Amino acid sequence: MAGKNLSGKPLIDQKSKLIAVVRRPDGLFAILARRCRAFERPMPPRPAGVEGVSRLSTGEECPYCQKMVPLADVPNALAHGRDLLLHAWETLGSAETLNSEVAACVLRVLVETVADPEIELPNGPILVPEEPPPSPHPTAAHPRAYSGTKYKPPKHQRASLVDPHSCLCSDSDTATLLAGLDPFFEGAAGQIRSSLLLRELPSSGEQDPIQFLERWRSSEYRKRIASLPAHFRRNMLWSVRKCDWETIAAALSAYWALGLEYDDALRRCVSAFLSIRPQRQTVDWCHVISRMPPARRMDFTELLIESGACTVMPDQQTISDLVRSDALSSDAAYRHRIFYALTSLKQECGLNYANDGFLLSNEYYENYEFEEVGSLHGVAAAVRPFAEYVAGFEDWPRGSAMTLWKRCSELEGFKGLLEHLDWRSLDPRSAFTFFRILGDIVYEELGEKKRKTKWHAIRQSAHQMLGAVARVPVSYCPKFLEGLSEVLWAWDDPKKLGSVLKPFIDLLIRLSSSQFKERVFSTCPLTAFTALPEEEWSRIRQAGDASFARLEQATARKNDSFLIGQGLWSLCDIYPRLVSSGFSRYPQKLFKTAHTLGALDVPYRREIIKAFTGHPLASIDIAGYSAEALVALAEKHLGSGVENPIPRRLKEHVCGKRLLNKAQVARDMSLVHGGWLAFQLDVLNQIAFDQISIKMPPVHRTSKIRHAFMIQQMVLEHRRCLRRLLKAYLSGHRDYSEQHPRNREWLSRHPRIDPEKWLHGIAHRSEVNGQGVITLSVERDALEVLRLGSYFGTCLGIGGGLSYSAAAITLDVNKQVVYARDAAGRVIARQLLAIAEDDSLICFSVYPVKSPKEIRCLFKEYDLLLAAFLGVAIFKRQADDDHWYEIASTISKSFWDDDAWDLDIADQ
Repeated sequence: MAGKNLSGKPLIDQKSKLIAVVRRPDGLFAILARRCRAFERPMPPRPAGVEGVSRLSTGEECPYCQKMVPLADVPNALAHGRDLLLHAWETLGSAETLNSEVAACVLRVLVETVADPEIELPNGPILVPEEPPPSPHPTAAHPRAYSGTKYKPPKHQRASLVDPHSCLCSDSDTATLLAGLDPFFEGAAGQIRSSLLLRELPSSGEQDPIQFLERWRSSEYRKRIASLPAHFRRNMLWSVRKCDWETIAAALSAYWALGLEYDDALRRCVSAFLSIRPQRQTVDWCHVISRMPPARRMDFTELLIESGACTVMPDQQTISDLVRSDALSSDAAYRHRIFYALTSLKQECGLNYANDGFLLSNEYYENYEFEEVGSLHGVAAAVRPFAEYVAGFEDWPRGSAMTLWKRCSELEGFKGLLEHLDWRSLDPRSAFTFFRILGDIVYEELGEKKRKTKWHAIRQSAHQMLGAVARVPVSYCPKFLEGLSEVLWAWDDPKKLGSVLKPFIDLLIRLSSSQFKERVFSTCPLTAFTALPEEEWSRIRQAGDASFARLEQATARKNDSFLIGQGLWSLCDIYPRLVSSGFSRYPQKLFKTAHTLGALDVPYRREIIKAFTGHPLASIDIAGYSAEALVALAEKHLGSGVENPIPRRLKEHVCGKRLLNKAQVARDMSLVHGGWLAFQLDVLNQIAFDQISIKMPPVHRTSKIRHAFMIQQMVLEHRRCLRRLLKAYLSGHRDYSEQHPRNREWLSRHPRIDPEKWLHGIAHRSEVNGQGVITLSVERDALEVLRLGSYFGTCLGIGGGLSYSAAAITLDVNKQVVYARDAAGRVIARQLLAIAEDDSLICFSVYPVKSPKEIRCLFKEYDLLLAAFLGVAIFKRQADDDHWYEIASTISKSFWDDDAWDLDIADQ
């Protein structure tokens, strides 16, 4: 039960380090080092004014403390051979005479312990020799010198031991003891040689155990040991005791160089370090520690221990690089950077790459968090000229130089691109964006092998791509580069990417001219066309400018671009001919159909398109159909939003209400044939929307209804709740949310909030220069509330990543939307309001974010008036206040909280 208390819990932390086993007259004791606090990976310095800034340790904050405990309490896993050593000590305590067994025990104790220099030894002899009786002299009568015939001379008594434990703690007494044991040394050596304690092969810098034992017979060696400083013997000697004298002398040299005689805190750190790996290289590391500034030595030693870098032999280059790492690190960044540098050494990466990172970080982003390791040389020389060039544009991210440094390690050859591509042929913003696009491949979810293959293809085309960017007018470069980013992201197969890249770049160059817009969101749908077979892809590229202009109009908003792109990808894959023909002849209808399809989940979308390829409208050859058959076929598939392809007079002719001659019938039939593609697109759009509105009441599909049905299709998290609300709404129950039990329960928990006042709010009107009378009011129509994101194309709208939040705002009674409308009833701005759990009014930002100052001030007035009307306070964040608001979800599961609006900046 050694090492445990009565409860069975270990007394010694398994992470403790064994500094020394010392011998004292009262027993064997272990000096242990353990961390005073758990080690936390050092983080980079935080911005000025933020708490928790990294700093160097002080003497009072030494990470290690020491304690001395009986060796019997130390787990055997920590003190290997503990039981043999304790047995030897106990044997000496009961020994009465000198013999080979005593010699073996003495030598084992000498090898595995050091005398504690802090004890006072008692005075007294260690050996008591007995005086033998005088020997009888031989005579002629008694030639054998016997006194009589029956007398036998007494056997000589060997010297007896008085206090073997004390004598092993005294240098002079140990010498006397060893002299007395000299005749028994050979026998003792045999026992020691077979002992498990010393059976291990000597490691670097350590001597053979038997050779080490023989050193103790040398008085010169014992004098050397006795002359060592007391602190050195107690804290460092044990770790290097088996090494040759050259190594011990090197350890002593480091002891003096580090000033450990007087620096107790650093001495604890260094002794803990030596206990990890008692070899010559550990001693060499102590000399590296001495090369560090005195104020940083304790931190360096701690980080050396925790990083495990001490397993690497420190050569002159390593030492030089570490000194440079130290010089490149401020006090605030020191611990983080040096730990990273030592980790790099542990992984045998050298420090050239790390030091280049430190250099760039000092110039561009001191708070950078170093994680990546690499072994590249000259990265700073490649990154700095580029960083200096691109840093000229206004919103250049300050951490971009470090991102480039990181990419050089992650992507083979990226450094070479920085060195050899003519990026100065681009404007700074475009040059930066171009290299960011190249590096974004690291974010793609590809296996290592596929990513390397794709990166190789991109790297091979980098010169071609940069040259294409250089040919584009600067104002069109963002558009071109966005399209380039889309196509590089879309295709992972290097062969496919290689086949579509050049024609796609040529198309982007064509669209980067004065006939087209400079900034649009059309590049995502444009990339979908690259999924077409070569023949259809060629037809797209040959289409007229009008078709591409229609695409730019349809994708003026990012959300619409996303939905159209999603629909086009599936159409291009399943029904490519419809896409290429529709783009050339009816682009608007194609984009409308793709928009509707894009709102559906992928399996439903693909199923609908596949089914439509076998639809009568798509599979028949209408050239052989009569006018009567075409009229009947068209009538069968007409529906809401489907334009009839049959001219009215042809329909009347078929019905007998008008008589047309053959030429007129032929003319109208040609119109039907020409418009049949548009009819197909309309019907496909209707089929897709029927899937969206499945299980919903049949109603006239206004734009508001269409929007509501589409958004409930896209909000997976709230789809069922929103569907129930819409069914109730369309059945005439417009107050579904207000009457919902969960909302009523919330209102009952907040009696301070008057439901009537909160749900109806107030109306506030004001004259705004250039816009007339603007009216602000709480929106009562649930379907209008759902449009709060779609009105301005934000992420809360259809196709936006946070459209679920629009559903949450519509469902929950503690959330309201305020619309600002002009005299014609058009929505020109909006704001979300909410009641927090502490009954404060939370006012969110006004959208669009670039609303005129007059509009923002008008919303501020409204918020103040509404708060007074409700009798509640408006939440305002205080700089020194940790209080924050909580907004409950009643029917919904969650909503996007983009932080409370600061009303004080409304007039800025």
